[in-house]
Amino acid sequence: MKLLCTATSPYARKVRVLIRELGRTDVEDQRVMPLDAPAELIAVNPLAKVPTLLLDDGSPMNDSRVMCAYLAQGHPLGEMDWTARTEAAWAEGLLDIALQVVMERRRTDAEISPWWTSRWRDQILRAVGAMGERIASFSGFCQREIAWAVSLGYLDVRLP
Repeated sequence: MKLLCTATSPYARKVRVLIRELGRTDVEDQRVMPLDAPAELIAVNPLAKVPTLLLDDGSPMNDSRVMCAYLAQGHPLGEMDWTARTEAAWAEGLLDIALQVVMERRRTDAEISPWWTSRWRDQILRAVGAMGERIASFSGFCQREIAWAVSLGYLDVRLP
């Protein structure tokens, strides 16, 4: 299998961390730059988003949550109850919001929306606070913990 990704995508990082935690050696990283719209990526993912996982038969798989579920089938890291799945989805949502803030900051000062920036900041703080209250109840180690570690790491790097 081949994982089309960038070094900086938090979604790709989540998949790459899971691959390493699973001890899988059958997935090769291939770096692509989605903003350059490479033909190889567009051919398998018309959205030109990373990560994209190419299975051994050449069929593509999109969305990091789908990839993680596929890769962790039958492994304890793939076993999550609905609460853990919901908390993992919060981490994914946190990544979505953090990425919006990062992209917004790339605009000129005149284009930046103070209203959206404030709203996203509040959402980030609420999500991190809510998870901080729940983290003591985490049991075991599953994709939820990976998702939260990657999300918090992304916040540290991109929104210190």
